Amino acid sequence: MYIISIFNELLLLWRNGGYAAYHNIGRPLSLGDQRRIYWEIEEEFEIKWDIYYLKMTLAVSLYPRISKFFLLILGNYYLLRFVLINRGWVYQANYPTKSSIYEVYFRDNERDDLRPFLGHPECSIKRQKKSDIFNSFRHIRFHLTFKGLFLNRVSFLASKFKDLNLPETIILFEGRSLEYRSLYSYVRYFSRSTNVEFSWRYPTGGVLYEIADLYGQSNLDYPGRLHRNSYRKNKFVELAKKVYFDKDVLIVVPTFNSLEKILKWLRKTVSIIIAPRYFFSLHPSYQNLRSMLAEENYATIDESKSEYMNKYDTFIGCYSTLLLQAAEQGKAVMAIGYGHEQLEIMNASLSDLTIYDARALASACTGS
Repeated sequence: MYIISIFNELLLLWRNGGYAAYHNIGRPLSLGDQRRIYWEIEEEFEIKWDIYYLKMTLAVSLYPRISKFFLLILGNYYLLRFVLINRGWVYQANYPTKSSIYEVYFRDNERDDLRPFLGHPECSIKRQKKSDIFNSFRHIRFHLTFKGLFLNRVSFLASKFKDLNLPETIILFEGRSLEYRSLYSYVRYFSRSTNVEFSWRYPTGGVLYEIADLYGQSNLDYPGRLHRNSYRKNKFVELAKKVYFDKDVLIVVPTFNSLEKILKWLRKTVSIIIAPRYFFSLHPSYQNLRSMLAEENYATIDESKSEYMNKYDTFIGCYSTLLLQAAEQGKAVMAIGYGHEQLEIMNASLSDLTIYDARALASACTGS
């Protein structure tokens, strides 16, 4: 049984993204533990996000030492495959020359929500076919530490910016993704005449920041100016009875660090929100939920994310920037929570919205 248990955990790690698989194995961490892990990390900005995911995964692992060794081997394999697959292109940038400050947009990802929104012109960065095989071979090496592994991956992508002539100031949206962190690293070491700033579309910080941290215009823990609006207080209301809609609703599937908690939230929600039809919006990182959602048999995943605002008048969720975007466009938004921790995370992840506490109602409707 012991061997089987170890094998099952390693299989889960392999199937669910390696070091970033924390939400698919073991027990979910408390909000306090998640914040503590993040703020104890003292690594460079370029890899802090990777180290955070790694530590979260190991914290929920039943066999952290074994899993850590396995993840290091798996990470080296992924890195080798990554640098070899991406040997045939480099980045190129296009932007008008009349401005000194630009918002960066990576056009290859085709995500409308990452487009410039502060009013500055766009610095478009996209992949250009060109042999980069020397760069690939230069980054093929075995690493004995995760820090070295993560830094080498960032360095590989940063080297793909070497032909870019960047403007005086660039603004990166959030800076969390690998491509943005790699661009920051390139500027930091090879293009110091360029100033890097960051932006949040909304003033919320999810699980990482306390409410007190979000008030005001501070840069938080970012290594440069952070453009964001001031956080505005949410209103809490206890949901006393079921809510009925005469049109279809879009349910934004929560990104909890537990698949079981996600399914429980969905079941409770459809028991108290009554509508002709339900449609799901699924985060790209949770593709493994597809089969589970199909088994629920009460909603269909809507893939047309760019059409949501045209198709739906009502958005239901827990916490998501999509809820904030819908509210901004005048849509009906219901942010619903069923536990103290959920409500606390929602309060930090949402701004100027009504948050519905449905604990008592869900218990009456579902018995849980």
